[in-house]
Amino acid sequence: MPRITPGDPYKLIKLLSKLGFKPIRRRGSHVIPVNEQGVRIVVPVHPGKKIKPGLVRVNNN
Repeated sequence: MPRITPGDPYKLIKLLSKLGFKPIRRRGSHVIPVNEQGVRIVVPVHPGKKIKPGLVRVNNN
């Protein structure tokens, strides 16, 4: 399994929008996109900081 590196939150939001997630709201420094099934993801957007690998981890259950 490849190692996940810290990434840009704006690129993650763009990737999620291509996967069908639409941002429903923004609260402070967090963007909250939701897809059609109701899955909600909270993406922290802090200036100058990257998203750490633990937040990008995928659960295949």
